Amino acid sequence: RGVAQAEAIGRALARLPEVADAAILSSPLGLGTVPASGVVITPQATGKLTLHGTTKTITMTLRAERTGNNIKVNGSVPITFSDYNINNPSGGPASVGNSGTLEFLLVLAKV
Repeated sequence: RGVAQAEAIGRALARLPEVADAAILSSPLGLGTVPASGVVITPQATGKLTLHGTTKTITMTLRAERTGNNIKVNGSVPITFSDYNINNPSGGPASVGNSGTLEFLLVLAKV
């Protein structure tokens, strides 16, 4: 089962350029003052997510942490494939269902 599930996930990832169109914040994300290294803040972000040509308004909690000269921002959004007109990526003996999680990690560095 593990290999088949990994193959289904691989097929879904291979299709990512086909479905991941854009993510745009509704307004700038104010992080306040620059936190000390190691301090974690959890701002809310609202914006529009476009997948496979379908746009939805989403809200998520981000996790931002300064590590030295960088700020790492990560978060996740639950996705129901049918809400975005994405065919279920299941195939063969693997079944992944009609939902998944879009996860991201941004590393912001001053250049």
